[in-house]
Amino acid sequence: ATDASTTGWGAVLFDENTGDTKEASGVWNCKIEAHQINEYEAKAVAEAAKAFHAELANQNVLVLVDNTSTQATLHSGHAHARDLNFAIGDALRQLGPCRSSRVAHIVSAANPADALSRQMPSSGRLTSALGPLGMRLEQSSLRIALPAPTTLRCGDVSR
Repeated sequence: ATDASTTGWGAVLFDENTGDTKEASGVWNCKIEAHQINEYEAKAVAEAAKAFHAELANQNVLVLVDNTSTQATLHSGHAHARDLNFAIGDALRQLGPCRSSRVAHIVSAANPADALSRQMPSSGRLTSALGPLGMRLEQSSLRIALPAPTTLRCGDVSR
């Protein structure tokens, strides 16, 4: 699961085989405006893919985002806004080493990456939020068990 805020980004990965969770987060190097949030949600996906690069390589990946506009834009592979289009392209390029990618929506209140994107500790919310809808790293694939995800093909967009 990934999330962006005006402060930074956060991401959570859960390995079902070992029960281990991994978290990653960072701060933006500039102040962002509320109207840019779709762009930064896409940047959060790219940052998560960079942070979990080793775990995602050659895996089937399902990315959870809590922004339906970002979900739709990642699915289509392009946007009308130039900066958002670059962010989408970067996210898809970062997911390039994966075997396949899909994106699905997670309700913001259930997103375990939310606190991390605001540079706050997850404080136990992680395990409860990942319950039956959480990320799963299975023997040959990384996925998040949610209904009806859309499909992304790795490397669909070039900058």
